[in-house]
Amino acid sequence: MLLAIHQDVQERTFIEIKEVFQDENVKIDRNSLGKLNYLDIVIKESMRLLPPVPLIGRETTDEIVLDDHTVPSGVTLLINFFSLHRRKDIWGDDAENFNPDRFLSENEAKRHNHSFLPFSEGSRNCIGKHYAMLAIKTVLVKFLMNYKVKTDLKYEELKFKADITLK
Repeated sequence: MLLAIHQDVQERTFIEIKEVFQDENVKIDRNSLGKLNYLDIVIKESMRLLPPVPLIGRETTDEIVLDDHTVPSGVTLLINFFSLHRRKDIWGDDAENFNPDRFLSENEAKRHNHSFLPFSEGSRNCIGKHYAMLAIKTVLVKFLMNYKVKTDLKYEELKFKADITLK
């Protein structure tokens, strides 16, 4: 959907894919997918704005201090990725806008490493995150090599519903 809305990003992604897969015999494997740097940042920016799982619950095992607040052990905290990924103090005044360049290495280096959590983080993160990224890239490569998508939808007019997954 975001590529259909942002034709310039779709075209740049398509050009990168064609550069990597110029020969029909190039296998889609981890090595070739690893060369798709722009596709990688497009996926990350898409997952920042549209995280598959918008919030998770975690129980504290020890007392922790968050800013000026002490949270005792045994408390369930809800971590809202949907809101975290839109914080203007982290992502800038245009945090609501789609901009894959946020994930260029020089921009990522300026952010806290836990400001982007589409698969959670730590010992309870998604065990399938690497597989998911390879699968997403593979599907997008095959799709974008054969189709161009357009839409009249406007991102700012979409309404989101937080459930087990984002709807």
